[in-house]
Amino acid sequence: MNGTDTLTRGRDAFARRAWPEARDLLSEADAARTLAATDIDLLAMATHMTHGDASFDLWTRAHYEYVRQGEIAPALRCAFWICFGLNFRGDLAQSSGWFSRAQRLASESASTAWSWGT
Repeated sequence: MNGTDTLTRGRDAFARRAWPEARDLLSEADAARTLAATDIDLLAMATHMTHGDASFDLWTRAHYEYVRQGEIAPALRCAFWICFGLNFRGDLAQSSGWFSRAQRLASESASTAWSWGT
């Protein structure tokens, strides 16, 4: 099976909320090729639903890729999930750092959007 078939099957499994299957297939696709931010995001959620802590690195990857692409809303959503998970496990310093990063990103994005409107 090629990487594209695996990726498609992983997306389908995610849509069905078949979390372990989605995680396995999307992980296999990730090993075969570099995934787009949206697919890394799917893999992070499927991993979160099955293995919790293993999702942090994936959401971090997705976050930075979204920022690189200028897609602020999904980057902020990834930061939320990172903050949520870190806070839940009691890692308040790391959670606070991610929260500050998200605040800066949102603030910079809002000021840039405002200046475009003038």
